[in-house]
Amino acid sequence: MSKSLRSGLAVIALAAAALASTPAAPADLYGSMKDGPIVEQRSAGHCYIRKDVGYVWNEGAEGTFGALPDNQVTNEGVEDGWLFEAGVGCGSERGFRGELVLGYRTERELMGTPPLPPVPDDPIHASITSYTAMVNAYYDIGHWDALIPYVGVGVGLAYNDIENVTFTNSPITATIGGNEDLALAWSLMAGVGYEFSRNVTLDVGYRYMDLGRASSDQGDSSFAWSPKLDIDDLSAHEAKVGIRYSFGNLF
Repeated sequence: MSKSLRSGLAVIALAAAALASTPAAPADLYGSMKDGPIVEQRSAGHCYIRKDVGYVWNEGAEGTFGALPDNQVTNEGVEDGWLFEAGVGCGSERGFRGELVLGYRTERELMGTPPLPPVPDDPIHASITSYTAMVNAYYDIGHWDALIPYVGVGVGLAYNDIENVTFTNSPITATIGGNEDLALAWSLMAGVGYEFSRNVTLDVGYRYMDLGRASSDQGDSSFAWSPKLDIDDLSAHEAKVGIRYSFGNLF
């Protein structure tokens, strides 16, 4: 199991443990304490649209350059960026929700060192832009007054667009062409919703996101056949905030 995945699972586990240990508010502050607090277990049975914005802390990536056995790219780094999403979903009274969400992650620069000494620490430069289509499933843990904590998982597709690969002070002087890859994407999520009204919910959440892979072309600016830059495990931690607007009942 990768270090980044362990980090995501740890955050989800800590969130679930904190929610489980949080005392619920009594249904009636003046009622008898012998009955204990009551937590309303529900998710409003409605359909909704949502819009979100967030910040992406990239975990880095695992890169290879060419087909040689010792072709590992070292000192990899992917700069942080922003995400924007919009989607539609529906929920049930049993606490389950499902969504279809489209997302865009802004252009992030990729840096690294190819296995071609002597080279500086970061001769490889490229940029990656990602688009996603995700199917998400959530479980609303409970209803504490206006607060509704949740956990969720998602699976879908990522369209990763890597721009031209350039080199700084490297034996390679040509520019390698960019490429687009369609990859499997998946996510783990936890957060809390705050109901301003029956129709409007503020959503604040965390997500571990795996966007799959990306690669360059093998043609370069000198019209020669070049090694391909392959990037695997494009993963990130994401914090996002958004609005869910309910527009109708499902059940």
